[in-house]
Amino acid sequence: MQNIGGRSAQCDATAVRSSRDGVRAFAFLDGIGSSTEAREWTRRAAVQLATAAARGGDAEAGLRAVYNRYAADPDRQDPYLRRYMPSAAVVVAVTRPGQTLTLAWCGDSRAYLLERAIVRRLTEDHNCRRVVAVMSSR
Repeated sequence: MQNIGGRSAQCDATAVRSSRDGVRAFAFLDGIGSSTEAREWTRRAAVQLATAAARGGDAEAGLRAVYNRYAADPDRQDPYLRRYMPSAAVVVAVTRPGQTLTLAWCGDSRAYLLERAIVRRLTEDHNCRRVVAVMSSR
């Protein structure tokens, strides 16, 4: 996320939010574009995603709620305008005390699990939306 290559602006963003009952949500956005507008949009969207997922305690519900709000914007319905609007590939992860990690993602962002020195990829690239629950061997 830190290497912006030839881009003029860092358009990737992360956010973490926690609830009072110990739920913690992480949002990771791979922003598309290289503008100040895209950078600010991904930062806001990351906070919105993490907040929605932490409040509901559910990665999929958080992603769907925020996705649906953006998708309802009339400008995003226009085939011409939506090509120029900020967007991102996303991973949302939610942990709950004593329960499995859940992930929801959209696009080509990746999530990996590192456990006992073994790395396992949890997501598949280029999809519309997917959800997975991860059982830890702990």
